[in-house]
Amino acid sequence: KLAAAWHKQWGFRVLKLKGGYLPPEVELETLRQLNAHFGGKSPLRIDPNGRWTVPTAIKIGKQMQGLPLEYYEDPVVGQAAMAEVRQATGHKMSTNMCVTRFNHIPEALRLKPVGVVLADHHYWSGLVGCQELGRIAHMAGWTLSQHSNNHTGVSMAAMIHLGALLP
Repeated sequence: KLAAAWHKQWGFRVLKLKGGYLPPEVELETLRQLNAHFGGKSPLRIDPNGRWTVPTAIKIGKQMQGLPLEYYEDPVVGQAAMAEVRQATGHKMSTNMCVTRFNHIPEALRLKPVGVVLADHHYWSGLVGCQELGRIAHMAGWTLSQHSNNHTGVSMAAMIHLGALLP
C-alpha cells in the first residue's frame, strides 16, 4: 500500500525492497506481490544487505526469474560469493559493499561479481574520485548508480551534482 501511495503521489517507478530481515521466502513473496500489484511494469530491486548465505541467495535468485528484476543488490558478503551468485542466477548484481574502494577493482575485474557499482562520494574520494570511477566503470562494462545513505544538506547536493556529472 505504501509503494502504491508513493507511486501515485511522487511518481516512484522502481521498487526496492530493503531485505535481510524477514525470512528470504517472505521477502521473495513481497517482490511477487509488488510485481502483481504494479502489473509487471515496475522494475524491482532487492537488497538483503549481505545477510544471506550463498545457497540461499542462489535459491531465491533462481525463484526471482521472470520478475522484472533491475538488479540484485548485495545478497551475500564478498566478491567471491557475489560472483558465485551472479554466475548461478544470471542476475545483474549491484553493490555498495564489496566494491567500494579503488583497491577493490582488480579483484572485481577478475571475479566479475557485479554489473552495477553503487557509487558513494563518501567512499570514492569525493566527486573527483567518482569521476575516475566513472572512467573505470565504462572500461569494465559496469553501470554506475548511487548508494543511497545521506540524503540531507550538502551531501544531497553533492549527490545531485554527481548524478549530473556521470553517465
